[in-house]
Amino acid sequence: MPEVLLGILAVLSALATLAFVGHAFVASPQNPVAAEIGFEALRVARGLALYVDPWTGAWEDGAPPSRYYVLYTPVFPWILGKLSALLAPAGGPSLASVRVVGRVVAVTGWLVVHLAPVLGAPRRERAVTAIAAMLAGGVYFVSRHAASMSPDTLATALVCVGVVRAAARERIDPASAVLLIAAPLVKPSCLGGVAGAALVHLALRRPGWVRSTTAAAATAGLLALACHLASDGAWLSNISRSTGQPLTLTRWVEELGSRVIVLGLPHVVVAWLAWRRRVTWLVLGPLLGSIAWTTFMMAKHGSGSHYWLEPTGLALIAISRMPSRPVSSAAGAAREPAWVARVLPWAAVAFGVVVAAVSWPRYLAEPARYRQHREVAAAVDRHCARGAGEFVVSSDLALELSLNGRISVPAWQSAFLARSGRFPVDEWRADLARPEVRWVALALDPRAPVGTSNDEQVERSPFQDVLADVLFEHYVFDATVGGMFVFRRRP
Repeated sequence: MPEVLLGILAVLSALATLAFVGHAFVASPQNPVAAEIGFEALRVARGLALYVDPWTGAWEDGAPPSRYYVLYTPVFPWILGKLSALLAPAGGPSLASVRVVGRVVAVTGWLVVHLAPVLGAPRRERAVTAIAAMLAGGVYFVSRHAASMSPDTLATALVCVGVVRAAARERIDPASAVLLIAAPLVKPSCLGGVAGAALVHLALRRPGWVRSTTAAAATAGLLALACHLASDGAWLSNISRSTGQPLTLTRWVEELGSRVIVLGLPHVVVAWLAWRRRVTWLVLGPLLGSIAWTTFMMAKHGSGSHYWLEPTGLALIAISRMPSRPVSSAAGAAREPAWVARVLPWAAVAFGVVVAAVSWPRYLAEPARYRQHREVAAAVDRHCARGAGEFVVSSDLALELSLNGRISVPAWQSAFLARSGRFPVDEWRADLARPEVRWVALALDPRAPVGTSNDEQVERSPFQDVLADVLFEHYVFDATVGGMFVFRRRP
């Protein structure tokens, strides 16, 4: 009975999620990270320098210049940019073509994360793994950005394919090592699974381990050298500055909170069962490392629930390598409490119900949010009348990119740097005062007092302190448009 219910829930969950991801691919707006990645990839596609000195700025498209630090490494923007240039229509690459290429890569990576454990599972465990994959993919928090132009899914796919291959061969061979070591050089947040795999690899020292270690070291060295050459040596400093937001305990509690029932607790349960049923450390090590690192990273401002995609994929691999029922202790398995076999099927059904209750209403609500975002962007575009070469600055990076075709300064992340002297504050302030900037559209009202919540205090908008006096000196409040506070340049 529970197996039938679980199968029905899994299929319905998978269908709902696929419909949601398909719609998001076509209709969802860019999130801030995807917008910034898209801007970087477009520069690569156009043959422009990806890395610029923020103190100098990029002036190819006029004033105000673009001042930014490259997110993560140059690997993902380079891949998207080169593919976009290769596949671009006659008019050349555009934000729209980059967006399509980026979303294809992202969705493909997301599918690989969920399909690789199923395809790599032993035949007797394939059905159970498929059910688990459909339920795992149905968690809204790890599927909502499946269609966004983010490197997370590609990096996680590399980790998962590497671990699946290692589990099948009972060792980390050179190909597995190459896949694993490449992942954090696509997205540095994919460190936990790779660290866990490395520790197990060095502890077990299976036959051929020296060759695999050499392959991993050579791959890391070549990719690091490529990043160094592509950035004139600036890639590591850019990573530290673009992703160096603070960590707070309040943020950690808020980010886990009630989500732990689908992001955290199920992963720990799978890890515990995998340990009790003696799943190979080649699978268990990466899973434990990923859980630990992702849990820790929830304290960082700028992290998100999509970080749980990696431990989710690794948990699916653990399920694929786990006997459906504990084997006899004589065969070497740790003795498992008798109640586990009775409770586990119904616990899985309960998890499926929770996934449906959490995810399906959000899937239904997202299309309306997408429409609202498009309507706000269109309304701001209509309201902010401007001539050729005139610019609209916004605290919403995706909105600024859509209005101008480029960005000036990523306000959210740069504010942290500006307050600590690691970003050209005087140049940023001077850019805001430039006559080319005709409008400023802000998500928060800079005239209102700063809120008292942890996020409002830590993630304070630069228009509330760093840029506030320049804003009020050169601009006057004009209107509230779609919830955005729009300021126009003073006569």
